[in-house]
Amino acid sequence: MLTAWNGLALAALARAGLALEESRYLNAARRLANFLADGLTDPEGRLLARWRDGEAAHPGKLDDYAFYAYGLLELYQVSFEVTWLSRAAQLAKELLELFFDWDHGGFYPYAFDGEQLLARRKEAYDGAMPAGNSVAALVLSRLARLTGEERWGRAARLQLAWLAGAARRYPAGHGFAMLAFLEELWPTAELVVTAGETPEGLRDLLRRRPCPGLTVMVKTPENAAGLEELAPFTVAYPVAERGARFYLCRGRACARPVESVSELEKLWPGPEVQ
Repeated sequence: MLTAWNGLALAALARAGLALEESRYLNAARRLANFLADGLTDPEGRLLARWRDGEAAHPGKLDDYAFYAYGLLELYQVSFEVTWLSRAAQLAKELLELFFDWDHGGFYPYAFDGEQLLARRKEAYDGAMPAGNSVAALVLSRLARLTGEERWGRAARLQLAWLAGAARRYPAGHGFAMLAFLEELWPTAELVVTAGETPEGLRDLLRRRPCPGLTVMVKTPENAAGLEELAPFTVAYPVAERGARFYLCRGRACARPVESVSELEKLWPGPEVQ
């Protein structure tokens, strides 16, 4: 069982759970995310690359960290459970510490404290599998928009600039990189929901009217402290004692808060999907 491949499977299960309205896929994604956290992490907390017959081994590489973090972010955007956002942020922190070239941009495939090779190349080609560099760019960009934290934004800008140089020479070979650029360049939208629990109808709206560049956070009494630690800007959004409140911002402009999914849909930036 390979960590990297299971990270992509995690993203697929989460998306399928939303798109097909299948709770079994979402539950499978939760189980997989927990297995990767428990079964493929060493006693010091470092990610490992493979599991077989009860044994996990080999230090995690760029693809392992990037793909797993990507899967966790997809799961968070469907479940709104802060545990997955927190794990993704921790993996991204380790990505930057272990693999990132802060001078020029780009991630090396092996950690700085790993195997020392004669040449350390940074791969950007998206083939049958996406490049770890492309997926890492998407992870950093999403974390920047979800949390409002500048550390993610600075790294995302440097990584996207490096990736653009590679993609410019051969756009057709950088399909996943184009997804990262799309989410960054498309007019962004941010939705913060405060409620006692995830409002009924919100996931259905996300399924029917997907929007590139949209990030969604749901703040409840149970997750408020954890969410505020990861995304300090959410302190300014109090949880109402009754009902729900939806705060939708696009670019630098925010609409007045509304109190129902039907009112939110009138403001929605995404097209209707048949």
